Amino acid sequence: MTRSSGLKVIASAAAIAGALDLTYALAWSAAHGTPPIKVLQFVASGLLGNTAANGGWGSAAIGIIAHFAIMTIAAALFYLASRRFALLNKRPVVSGVLFGIGFYLTMNYLVTPLSMIGRPVYVGTESMVRNLFAHVLLSGLPIAFATRKLSRVSGTVILGAGSISH
Repeated sequence: MTRSSGLKVIASAAAIAGALDLTYALAWSAAHGTPPIKVLQFVASGLLGNTAANGGWGSAAIGIIAHFAIMTIAAALFYLASRRFALLNKRPVVSGVLFGIGFYLTMNYLVTPLSMIGRPVYVGTESMVRNLFAHVLLSGLPIAFATRKLSRVSGTVILGAGSISH
């Protein structure tokens, strides 16, 4: 697989998972009375701190960019791991679920506390379970399935560090 096709796999997986996850976050928040701009500003607050809440649609745009940047990093990590460990593409359900769990744990207990937010976001059993489920269903699984599907290009299936032509 060429570098450009690898980038296409990563970009596609990130776009799919990012759109699903963001749609869920916006819909769930709207159903609970939070306008979309506030959700996006909260994402931006990881970079901007509390000032993001006063940034209008400018900080909301930063939130969208940050969200898709995070998804791109996640998709790239999965893609690169799948080049090394062929089992990730052979078992997308298992690898997607495990990746989603790892993604949730990394975001909630490492990335977010180290950001300007400074603490885990998902606290309390209901929030933790709901968001763990969302990370698995809307991020981990779509990234795993997109990587598996899109890594099969031009009759070549990528397995580990090598490839097999059909």
